Formats: sequence, C-alpha cells, structure tokens
Amino acid sequence: MIARAERIQLAAHRGGVETGQAKTELDAAVDNQIELETLVHTFGGPEVLAKQQEGLQHAKAALINAQKSLDELQYRRTGLFIALGVILAALVALAVKIRTL
Repeated sequence: MIARAERIQLAAHRGGVETGQAKTELDAAVDNQIELETLVHTFGGPEVLAKQQEGLQHAKAALINAQKSLDELQYRRTGLFIALGVILAALVALAVKIRTL
C-alpha cells in the first residue's frame, strides 16, 4: 500500500501538484513500517498489532491524499484543454473574419 501511494504521489508531484500532505503521511507510514520490523523481534503481540494498525492508517491516509492530488492534476489538465479549445476557436473565428474583410 505504501509503494502504491508513493507511485501515485510521485506522478502527481511530477505533474506540478502540491503533494505535501501525502508525502507527510507516506513518511509516517514508512517510519511505522520500520518500527514494526523491529517490534516483530520482541514477540510483543499487542504492541505489534497496535503499531501495524497505526501504520495501516498512515498508509491509507497517504493513498487517499495522493489520489486526491492525482485527481486535481487531471482536473487541471481537463481545464487546460477546454481553455485551449476556446482560444483556438476564437483564433479561427478571427482568421475567418479577417479573410472576409
């Protein structure tokens, strides 16, 4: 789940969208994963389960935030294409108007 969230976060970041919240949650999830790996060797059942749940919550939050950032990138691209279409239509209309004069 962490790797998937990281891939999505990087794709959104490369697109120029703010991904600070997702990055923060990703860092927390990775930190929890490292702590969980050390706790496994202590054979502490309740502590391991608590740390696992905490890590999963951070990973889910990172995934949700990264997906929101990617959705925002898609929204921006859609708006860009719509604006580009309007501008091109205006240019074509101006060219037609100039040619008819």
